[in-house]
Amino acid sequence: MSERVEGSALANGIQIHYSRFTPQPRKTSHIRGRNRPPLSIVLLHGVTDNGMCWIRVADALCKDYDLILPDSRGHGFTDSPEMGYGVDDRATDVSGLIQALSLDRPVLLGHSMGAETAIGTAALFPDLVRAVILEDPPWPGRFWGSTPEERADRAAQWGEDIRKQKALSTDELVAQARSQHPDWAEEELLSWAESKQQASPFVANMVHAPRRRWSDYLRQAQCPILLITADPERGAIVNAQTVQEAALFWKNGRIVNIPNAGHSIHREQFDPYMRAVRDFLSKFD
Repeated sequence: MSERVEGSALANGIQIHYSRFTPQPRKTSHIRGRNRPPLSIVLLHGVTDNGMCWIRVADALCKDYDLILPDSRGHGFTDSPEMGYGVDDRATDVSGLIQALSLDRPVLLGHSMGAETAIGTAALFPDLVRAVILEDPPWPGRFWGSTPEERADRAAQWGEDIRKQKALSTDELVAQARSQHPDWAEEELLSWAESKQQASPFVANMVHAPRRRWSDYLRQAQCPILLITADPERGAIVNAQTVQEAALFWKNGRIVNIPNAGHSIHREQFDPYMRAVRDFLSKFD
């Protein structure tokens, strides 16, 4: 059993909403022992998702770990400033949340944009992070165009796409998800639909945010890293070349490839994904 609470914390000048799942009835994990508090894990979602898009993963882990599921800026019930959607901005948000909640060096588990946020936090705030798990991060990140004009066009189109999705009903969005992702579990669909209604068009302004090279964050990070990859032919972003490059940059990393999955690995191959996550987490218990 676990207890779920909703909360909000002021971090980096914005109110960050989160859901928290804490093992019950005692505040310690049977994995870590009666005299040790449960390991905290911050789960960082992908772009236009929200914290509750981790609900299936949270259900699998909440008996053993203290789980914090924040909504990133511009998502869910967190504040939506017009600008400030770069990796460093989001990493500073997470560092502020960790400190506001007095978390003891949590593990960061991130998908896509959330994986960018996780490695950014580990690089910029190494004393706050125990380890990171990166699910198909958007590396090397050549999505936004090479000129200011191309980036402006991309941001405008993306913002309009977000507005159009927000205008759809929950039932329409659930049907869309079911049609586009027939291999997703049914319990994934409602949280995905609700997240699309909550996402702010300002999220598209991340196109304009300053960007470092993805490898800079890997070089700077000191903590253990697990990179979970899948199949580019099914829509995964990280390819074999990027995997080889990552192994050159990090100090303490390992790679797990999960076949027959695309970009949303935790939704498409849940059981092998959870085995990889649990195996990595066991090293910190």
